[in-house]
Amino acid sequence: MRKNKITLSVSLCFRSVASVVKRRRNILLLVVGLSVFSACNLFKQKEEPPVLSTKTLYLIRHAKSDHDSLSLSDFDRPLEQRGIDNAIAMGNFFKGKSPCIDLVILSPSARTKQTFDLICGKWLPDSVRVVKDTALYNCSKDEALQVVNKIPEKYKCVILVGHNTWITSFANSMQDEKVIDEISTAGIVAVNFEGLTWAQFGTKKGKLLFYQTPKKL
Repeated sequence: MRKNKITLSVSLCFRSVASVVKRRRNILLLVVGLSVFSACNLFKQKEEPPVLSTKTLYLIRHAKSDHDSLSLSDFDRPLEQRGIDNAIAMGNFFKGKSPCIDLVILSPSARTKQTFDLICGKWLPDSVRVVKDTALYNCSKDEALQVVNKIPEKYKCVILVGHNTWITSFANSMQDEKVIDEISTAGIVAVNFEGLTWAQFGTKKGKLLFYQTPKKL
């Protein structure tokens, strides 16, 4: 009888321990599950939705360049005097539009840099970020679009300064209100977009704000 009581006690003891272990295991699994759930929610909260705001893109073709300096490469050619005068005149026009520019991306060639300085240098705030991107030199329309698609969403009003290897076809692909045969040297095209991220550019047409050339001033 005594032996049976001991066996029963041991059995009850093991059952009690097993029950405690099972409860603790369930609690541990619950804690782990809640932790994973909380971590997932935390990551979800950090994911920012696409910013579908109004954006404006200004396309500027470099002013007329000097072809007489045979010792200089195409990359290093400066503007000729007429190009300088036209760029200054276009700068006065553009300043009058009071554009709130927050980013400029330009081809690093001498003539695009000089054009940008003459059109925007005297009135554009120093706080505006200016980036020289070799991808805009001698590129295609699609390569220029790739540059635009990578623009961070914090920028809303952007200038691209480049060459006619891409800028005319790019302008025509961004809007369908006016077919531009060829953007004039020092010409400026402005296109406004509603409800697009930069990454979505090229999937929807924008609204042509203006196309201005030196001859029309």
